[in-house]
Amino acid sequence: MLRKRFSKMNKPIVLIMAMEKEALPIIKHYDFIFKNPPWSKDYPFKTYFKKINENNIYLVLLGNDKKSKLNHIGTTIASFATSIIIEYLKPRLIINAGTAGGFHFQNAQIADVYIGYPEAVFHDHRIPLGKYLDYGEGHFKFHESSLKIAKKIKCKTGVISSGNSLDCSSTDMKIMKKLNASVKEMECASIAWICSITKTRFLAVKSITDFVDSKHPTSEQFIKNLNAASLSLKKSLTALLNLKNI
Repeated sequence: MLRKRFSKMNKPIVLIMAMEKEALPIIKHYDFIFKNPPWSKDYPFKTYFKKINENNIYLVLLGNDKKSKLNHIGTTIASFATSIIIEYLKPRLIINAGTAGGFHFQNAQIADVYIGYPEAVFHDHRIPLGKYLDYGEGHFKFHESSLKIAKKIKCKTGVISSGNSLDCSSTDMKIMKKLNASVKEMECASIAWICSITKTRFLAVKSITDFVDSKHPTSEQFIKNLNAASLSLKKSLTALLNLKNI
């Protein structure tokens, strides 16, 4: 029993983040060390490492696109990266952290931090063919521990909905309201999908930069509020990583 417990604790925790500006506050706070392991040399990811409270923590950024030099974002690169990370690092927990859109109708505020619960969904996998409708939406359940963690670090909880567009069509909005989404972003559900296949425990932490149901353009809100949301995200991640027995 002790051997199994020790082995479990030795498995790392991996934070997956998309944009460097979102990650810089937590990297600086803990003085994460840039440490790209040999297995990542063929991939665009940027890997950092730090030991925190006896936990081996890897922070993996999705890296930059070769053509545009921009940070990779979206479901495709997120699912690909998660598959590679699980294969090589075999983590006991994956945390997807980042910024996201919120909703006035869900009483969100800028820089609010949400822990994903009870599920992650897709709002742009529209397959209205009988049971394929639910298949497209995903409905990936978060572990019960997500709710307990949210209470401990005083975060809100809600359904996280993922898609590959920053803007929001009327169809997207209709679907997200039907799914009772509190958070709209671009990676979470695809990571949850891979974690469900591999039976890897998964946690999502999202800080609000903009209101999806606002008359103001999402891009303008995002740029204006990114710094405040990233600092709020850092505060919640610090509280999370300082917990015992995550």
